[in-house]
Amino acid sequence: MSRVLALAQKELLQIRRDHVLPRLIVLLPTLMLLLFGYAINFTLKDIPLALYDASKDRISEALLAELTRGDTFRLALEVEGPEGWWRP
Repeated sequence: MSRVLALAQKELLQIRRDHVLPRLIVLLPTLMLLLFGYAINFTLKDIPLALYDASKDRISEALLAELTRGDTFRLALEVEGPEGWWRP
């Protein structure tokens, strides 16, 4: 435990000697917090959706209506067969 305290004391002394380091310790995390807080957005929106509806019944129509009701998904492609979705 005394080794850890001695290392912490040495590092604090080093921080007090350097005039730039305390500013960096405060400014860099603050800048990163502001930048990442506004730059990163986890809102999913306008995801393309391909549809192959083999049953074409009320349940599948209700599911499609529910998926495309909001602005999260959009129907991008409706195919007639299971191999029709592939576009090279």
